Amino acid sequence: YGYSHPKILGTLLSQAGRLSLCSKNLYHDQLSGFLEKLCLLTRMDKAILANSIFEIREIAVKAAKTWGIQRKGLQPDQVEIITTTPRGFRTVPYGDLKALHKMINSGTCAVITESIQNKSGLKIPEKDYLLEVARICREYNLLFILDESQSGLGRSGELLFYQSENIQPDAVILGQALGGGFLTTSALVGRIDLLS
Repeated sequence: YGYSHPKILGTLLSQAGRLSLCSKNLYHDQLSGFLEKLCLLTRMDKAILANSIFEIREIAVKAAKTWGIQRKGLQPDQVEIITTTPRGFRTVPYGDLKALHKMINSGTCAVITESIQNKSGLKIPEKDYLLEVARICREYNLLFILDESQSGLGRSGELLFYQSENIQPDAVILGQALGGGFLTTSALVGRIDLLS
């Protein structure tokens, strides 16, 4: 079905008669079950919701920087994040492991990359690329954050692309498909020490 699945539409209409939208900061009877399901799907400890993919990416960056300060002992002005797409960060070309190695320095606390790069032209990673990024992150004690907002929740043929690669990142960004085509929503799901 893709978007506008009748089961999702039916659930949405039923829920709209009880509580349509509410702040992510307020508890309601559907919230804990939804967050638990996200944690089970991703094999993570904790989930945070936001309205847009931009908002959840910002939360991921703030969480990574806080982790770098608290867990790695970095000074706030020296914390760096390496990405494969967004401007304003230390950026390396998607798929270039040599460039990633060169970019890492004493202030690096995290690597954020897409499982499948979509915004800058469709780029499917070479075999073992994500596995090698995960290994590099472990070697340098860096967070490995995967952005599955474009490829996750069935869009790649797998529920989550990284699971087919047999890796476990420290956090996963989910978006677009999470709202089933009806609601704009996003989530960051990760380890408890990152999202505390």
